[in-house]
Amino acid sequence: MGALNNRFMLSNFTARSVNVGLVAVISVLGVNAVNASPTSNEFEECHVLASKILLDCLNRNTNSIHIGQCWPKSKSSYDVCHSEVMSRHDRSAIKKRRALAEALEAEIEAMESND
Repeated sequence: MGALNNRFMLSNFTARSVNVGLVAVISVLGVNAVNASPTSNEFEECHVLASKILLDCLNRNTNSIHIGQCWPKSKSSYDVCHSEVMSRHDRSAIKKRRALAEALEAEIEAMESND
């Protein structure tokens, strides 16, 4: 009887662990993301990052032939950051995240009904 009880407790613990993990995944996906256009303050981190990269590069390459590489590095980091901000508001990406979240919720419900 003890082995059966231990097996039940282990399967119950595993199911709860999976549920917690799936809930965490759903929250990371940002299911409740806002569909509105990005605001200027959302790009602030991009400006700060690009500025830091540019200043760091200029300080390291003073009187150097490599100073011309500073602006492209800074611009590239800004462009990547900008794309990430824009993708958070991309309606098709939001739809994909919602579909994935719904599939995960259905999986959780199926697992709970099997317990």
